Amino acid sequence: MVAAGVAKAAIHKGAAAAARRVIADKSSTAGSPWWPLPFPLHCAPQPMKSPTPLRLHLVIMLVGLAAPCVAAADDPDFLAFSLGGFDVNDDEGSLEARLEYRSDLKLFWFKPFSGVMANYDSVVYGYGGLLLDLYLGPRLVVTPSLAVGAYHEGASKDLGSAIEFRSQIEVGFRFDDRSRLSLSLDHLSNAGLDDKNPGTEALVLTYAVPFSVFLGH
Repeated sequence: MVAAGVAKAAIHKGAAAAARRVIADKSSTAGSPWWPLPFPLHCAPQPMKSPTPLRLHLVIMLVGLAAPCVAAADDPDFLAFSLGGFDVNDDEGSLEARLEYRSDLKLFWFKPFSGVMANYDSVVYGYGGLLLDLYLGPRLVVTPSLAVGAYHEGASKDLGSAIEFRSQIEVGFRFDDRSRLSLSLDHLSNAGLDDKNPGTEALVLTYAVPFSVFLGH
């Protein structure tokens, strides 16, 4: 009986000592994991960090710039004349010209427009769509647009379908009389309506004049 009691006390004493050693080891690692890891310590998951103040300032600044940019100016309708390069991304390049009417009517922030494009190799493309004017200060305006229209290839590039979609980004400078001088890059393709869909890009210079000029106003 006495021997059993002594053995039991020795077991309890050993367990307590082992627990004290584990706690001491945990404290000495100064925050490092003391349990076995299934991966090296340098690969252990790190806590998520909040954005730096600089990033927050940049986000706030961009939001502040973007919020009023759509309504910053009330431009009139335009007649736009364009000249540039057709198929600048491929080997069927040609000189192209455009004439567009850009309305001042607004569908929310968007404005309708329509136009016709022709190139030196007898392409004719009539189209219509929506554009969005984003004003970056009193002079600079960025205009993304989307359009759809009918395409006749003539002796130029076969784009696979008579229906073609155009996406464009334009950067322009506004003069005091509200006319604009712009440079644009666009992509024209059938968006998968046909198995053949090579697409084409054009780089174009545009001068847009308020339509009232032609009415003598």
